[in-house]
Amino acid sequence: MNDIDDDEYETNDLYFAAYLRAKGLVMVDMFRDRGKVFWVFEIPKNRTVRELTTTWFAGDEVPALEFANAVKTLKSTLTNV
Repeated sequence: MNDIDDDEYETNDLYFAAYLRAKGLVMVDMFRDRGKVFWVFEIPKNRTVRELTTTWFAGDEVPALEFANAVKTLKSTLTNV
């Protein structure tokens, strides 16, 4: 996972990307690099990447249906890259 700048964040972790979508972050781009797909998210002004990754690894909960739908949506984007 890499920072792009203060306003955007990229990850190639499908489940973390689904978590970000379930938390309401907007996916602004996606790309393939060396066989891996990366999703790029806009980071809201009131959030930080550190906060989001910390809550993810601490086991933050999101609604199961939202998470499952986010996984499905992100998987469907894999064929578009």
